[in-house]
Amino acid sequence: MKLFAIVLVISLGLVFSAHSRGLNNKPRLETCDPNSNCVLPDCLCANIEIPGGLQETKIPQLVFLTFDDGITVGNYPLYQQIFDGKRKNPNGVPISGTFFVTHEYNDYNMTHQLYRQGHEIALHSITHKSDVNYWKTLNETMWKLEVEEQKAQMVRFAKIPEEKIVGFRSPFLQGGGDPMYNVLQGAGFKYESSRPSWRFRPVLWPYTADFQTIQDCQIEPCPVEAHPGFWVHPLVDYLGGNDSPCAFVDTCLPTPESADDTYNLLRDNFDDHYNSGKAPFGVYTHAAWILNEEKPFIKTGYLKFIDEILKLKDVYIVSVSQGLDWIQNPVNLTELENGAIDSWQSQTIPNGCNFVFNCNYNSSQTPPELSGERLMNSCVLCPKNYPWLGNPLGN
Repeated sequence: MKLFAIVLVISLGLVFSAHSRGLNNKPRLETCDPNSNCVLPDCLCANIEIPGGLQETKIPQLVFLTFDDGITVGNYPLYQQIFDGKRKNPNGVPISGTFFVTHEYNDYNMTHQLYRQGHEIALHSITHKSDVNYWKTLNETMWKLEVEEQKAQMVRFAKIPEEKIVGFRSPFLQGGGDPMYNVLQGAGFKYESSRPSWRFRPVLWPYTADFQTIQDCQIEPCPVEAHPGFWVHPLVDYLGGNDSPCAFVDTCLPTPESADDTYNLLRDNFDDHYNSGKAPFGVYTHAAWILNEEKPFIKTGYLKFIDEILKLKDVYIVSVSQGLDWIQNPVNLTELENGAIDSWQSQTIPNGCNFVFNCNYNSSQTPPELSGERLMNSCVLCPKNYPWLGNPLGN
């Protein structure tokens, strides 16, 4: 394999030159010692070693299926097909995924139903602006609007408990360095999943931001301050068919031209993880890639990949937060099958969205920047105005 120093996931703009000092205004310590100053479950050094010192043959291969952006009538049937309840982990519990959800065009009833089915609902910003310089230079005040206000939206309109919303991914993987980390940690988030990594592919494990990291910084700015106990879930790069790295599978080149191409792209990269220490393997994508009408074979290959790896008795397809629960308290496969981790068990969540409110907003009820009408399905009565940045509940 060829090593590449950087992944051009998105276009980078002006150099970010200042870090805002907020929640944790202290530099990271130089040395991280898993035997003294960084001990599970609250701290984990950035490394390539299996947490807890367990043997490779005794641990699960964690697999994360994640999807970015709004949950809509266009992609919801796909999610129901993937997570049909029949695909189960070795402990007999249905597989689960993580959805990094944006606000605009999101269906909050469908979001609630996915939560009820055992999936993780994480956040991906209110505006999801396409200007990466906006995210690159965002100050803490604006990060609070994008993050804290979106959490308030998810709690109200999708009726998801606040304590269950613990993950965040920055739009276009353009992180905001320490200002973003300060806000996320201050708002009660457990982790962020925005940083691609190539340097230690495929064996880099999630870690906490207490100390200096061995992870490469592909997209500036990266945090330089200490954020004790806050988890970083790196997006370990894929290797595309042209030997170039890609953080999201839907950006790998060349684009698959058959179901076998799709399956092989996923399986080859999975095998790299599975045969090299079993660090978590993620399938990070957007539903549109799987639903490409001109390439229906992509969905065929994607589903085949899931079904094939589930034949392995040590593969668990879980949400990112469930994976972190194992990393914080690593147990062997036998203990897993005996129910050692509570969050990995089946749970019954009552329907909190028995009636769906179809909210319609004309141009006078939406912010000028949106330039037009908006629709929103909600689990509660429609607010007077379209919820947006600065007015997240539409009051």
